[in-house]
Amino acid sequence: MSITVNCPNGHVLKVKNELAGKSGLCPYCRARVDVAMPARTPKKPPITDDDILGLLGPPYKVAPEPPPEDDSVLHDPHHDASHGDAESGISLLGSSILRQHKVCPKCGILSPVVFSHCSRCGADLPQVGKS
Repeated sequence: MSITVNCPNGHVLKVKNELAGKSGLCPYCRARVDVAMPARTPKKPPITDDDILGLLGPPYKVAPEPPPEDDSVLHDPHHDASHGDAESGISLLGSSILRQHKVCPKCGILSPVVFSHCSRCGADLPQVGKS
């Protein structure tokens, strides 16, 4: 940066910041020129994490899903044998998969188990049942 100075005879000069508070001679007319100190602008306080969190608002809390009553994937207390094929358990398997969720490791939102990316932040969701 440089400081703009006007000599008494009207010449406009640009001098280095290091010359602030000093005086010198105009290179055009040799008149004495005083270089003023530049006005200091007040520094803004740095933005803190609390400031950012205040702008974002309260955190979005996701209630944890209660553990299943039975370890069996086919167990579904909301369905009885009258829905679908009771021997194969296909309808029970499908409905229990639809109710399972994954938790996003980045933002914590619950997403259906069939999603591979978080619908809120786009982060990759953990794979379920794959090694």
